[in-house]
Amino acid sequence: MSDYPWIGELLKVVEDHGMELSISSLRADSLTDDLAASLARGGHRTLTIAPEAGTERLRRAIRKAITDEQILGACDIVRAHGIPNLKTYFMIGQPTETDEDVAAIPALARRMLERLRVLDPQGRPFGRLTLSISSFVPKPWTPFQWAPF
Repeated sequence: MSDYPWIGELLKVVEDHGMELSISSLRADSLTDDLAASLARGGHRTLTIAPEAGTERLRRAIRKAITDEQILGACDIVRAHGIPNLKTYFMIGQPTETDEDVAAIPALARRMLERLRVLDPQGRPFGRLTLSISSFVPKPWTPFQWAPF
């Protein structure tokens, strides 16, 4: 959704008319302060990103060249705008995946949680990270349509 070139304008119109817009999943590398601020003003309490893999190597292999720093930067933006929840989508069983790639998922999640988890003004933890991990299933008309699973 964050790839939509007029997302900022769309959110502004929705906001100006007193409506709310629900966003499914955002690319971590295209989440901006302006977008997060608009979503926060619209009442969003959860944003979702899809890193898909725990390592940059595997993300490049599946043609999702998003770095760990971009993912962690998205956590910083979410926290800075007071959005308390971040949901993530990961896959296991992807082509070329190694044990190290799988082990990197919880390691990356820990780093993400460190960025999200802060204390609110009352000293209570603020920020929740939800991991959704699913099995890779090749889809027709994709580069991995014939990949074994």
